[in-house]
Amino acid sequence: MVFQTFALFPWLTVLENVLVGLDAAHRLVLSERPGHSGPRQRFSPELEDHLTAADAERTLAVVIDWGRFAEIFAYDQRRRLLRLPPETKEN
Repeated sequence: MVFQTFALFPWLTVLENVLVGLDAAHRLVLSERPGHSGPRQRFSPELEDHLTAADAERTLAVVIDWGRFAEIFAYDQRRRLLRLPPETKEN
């Protein structure tokens, strides 16, 4: 799931390189879902295939924080829902 591309970014740490792959995977899943959104628990089991439950939760929290910061996707904390932001139209 995570390592679909073989390119690594040498200026990033190992963790940052993994997070790039996770972000791409999350965006793909969200883009294919109705409403371009999905519950947080949709992503945890895939991470738990490779990490402990605690590490999977921490990793998902970091991906969500970075994704929100970079405006790659939005996160509704109350509903625990990830979604792609609406496309912005260029004038």
